[in-house]
Amino acid sequence: MGLRLSPPVRALLFAGLTGVYFLAAPAPSGAGAPASRPRVYLGEMRADTIVATPQEIRPAAEHALEKDHWAISASSTGSRVVTEWKDFRHPLARLLMGKLRARCVVDIQPLDDTKTIVRFQGGLASDGDVADNPAFAVAQSTYRGAVEDFYHDLAAGIAEQRNSASSEALGSMRSP
Repeated sequence: MGLRLSPPVRALLFAGLTGVYFLAAPAPSGAGAPASRPRVYLGEMRADTIVATPQEIRPAAEHALEKDHWAISASSTGSRVVTEWKDFRHPLARLLMGKLRARCVVDIQPLDDTKTIVRFQGGLASDGDVADNPAFAVAQSTYRGAVEDFYHDLAAGIAEQRNSASSEALGSMRSP
């Protein structure tokens, strides 16, 4: 039986292995940060303008992340969805790169009354220097694919919310 990784976890793993989309940054401080001052590698941020309000986007973004087994952090705000750090348990990743953890951040910024900019960025933390790892040469398309999956799930969640709201409105208009 093979190990199944969600698309964002798989993308962060492979992006972490390739380093193509990751830049070294100081480890975050505060609650929820990985212990022992690991190096943090930030994935390329992807921004998209979506025809939806932040009130539609926030729950859909949470749902898209939770669908892939991310836990939403208490540090999230109305305009930012942050996941908890998640350990990679994949044996190959642990063998090649040591202890790895990942998280995602989704920033939600209204552009006008009908459009919102959504920015997605993943991060990978490691106790070792994974940037020099020879396995770093594989992840460009995988990371992009996982981000595409997030935006696809986000759009589907917004459409589902709208369909549900339309059905409820139609149901309330019917007479008993």
